[in-house]
Amino acid sequence: MSFIPTYTAANVLTGSAKMYTQVYNASVPPVTPADNLALGANWPAPWSPIGATENGVMFGFKRATDDITIDEQITPVDKRTKDLNFTIEVELSEDTVQTMLLAYGGGLITTTAAASGVTGVKVLQISSDLT
Repeated sequence: MSFIPTYTAANVLTGSAKMYTQVYNASVPPVTPADNLALGANWPAPWSPIGATENGVMFGFKRATDDITIDEQITPVDKRTKDLNFTIEVELSEDTVQTMLLAYGGGLITTTAAASGVTGVKVLQISSDLT
């Protein structure tokens, strides 16, 4: 018997990663890029990188279940999922109109192009609905 832990070092993932998002469209579900996309290459439109983060991205998953019981047995005969909660937590570091739109969950960005003597601007109108 050995007290030395066994593991496969190649299965331990380290280093930086990029996170991409896109607006969900039920009629055209999102498709991730092909597995042969070069490492570090940008994903094609409509995917957008979220930019720099304060502490990376944290993923959470929580499942709540109901026990299915019967009179004839003291232990549950089955467990059924009643609720799933998947969360993504990220502190966005880049203060742009696009990252604000992502953080607030919905809205519209209107761009006014620069002209002679007028500075170009982007205005975010936050929506009451989630995008």
